[in-house]
Amino acid sequence: MPRRSVSPSPTLVSSRALEHLRRIVQSIHSQSVAIEAATGLTGPQFWALREVAREEDGITLSELARRLALHRANAGRLADRLAGKQLLTRQASPSDRRVVVVRATAAGRRQSELPVSAPPQARLLSRLEDLPVGEQESIERSLGRLVELLEVEAGEAPPLFEAEEAALPAGPRPLRRA
Repeated sequence: MPRRSVSPSPTLVSSRALEHLRRIVQSIHSQSVAIEAATGLTGPQFWALREVAREEDGITLSELARRLALHRANAGRLADRLAGKQLLTRQASPSDRRVVVVRATAAGRRQSELPVSAPPQARLLSRLEDLPVGEQESIERSLGRLVELLEVEAGEAPPLFEAEEAALPAGPRPLRRA
């Protein structure tokens, strides 16, 4: 008599989905911690710096946002932090003052060339883009559904594991103990 396959219970499937999500977040976090230890920059900052340093003449903030799959405002905050560390410069385009061009400084170029593997978010984005479009759409729909279930659809999604203040929602900040 043929064996009947038994479908896993909904609880088991849900538990596995949550386990997968934990592994993804933990992988990105641990790799980001390693990048920060090696470079003094968060994973998203290092990724942004590498993207800017690849272009001798610099790139626009809009292009940086596209490459990092971020909202332009988040790319601008990353650029501000890197400019504060004197790793890049920001300049309005002479032809259109609304366009901001960012360029790596000499120190930024040296920092971007440190022998550190690509930030995990950069590798994940590249690997996702290599998948067939149908599979990309399926993953996007599934992750979109998780966002709905967590009720976090509104607002910009900041870079993962970037400075704490960028990741917190607007409103009162939690008290910190010294």
